[in-house]
Amino acid sequence: MKKNIFFIIILAIFMVIILISFFLFKNQESLEILSRVNINQNVFSTEEECISATNQNCDFQNCDYIPDGKTFEEVCGKDFKKGWVPVNY
Repeated sequence: MKKNIFFIIILAIFMVIILISFFLFKNQESLEILSRVNINQNVFSTEEECISATNQNCDFQNCDYIPDGKTFEEVCGKDFKKGWVPVNY
């Protein structure tokens, strides 16, 4: 009987750790995406133009994967523009 209770407690602790890790990872991923892409910022056609205009590192933003059941606007945003944007790493 004590072995069963011990096993259930260990299993419950393990499940809580997994759930906490999952939510922390998803939150971190969302924050990273939001910090890298700002809808209101300028989008440049070349990396050189982006670097010279902003004096920052630049990254190419592209929204080319739309999951089934989602629209472009839902995934990428209404005013999304493909191109080079300054990033904050």
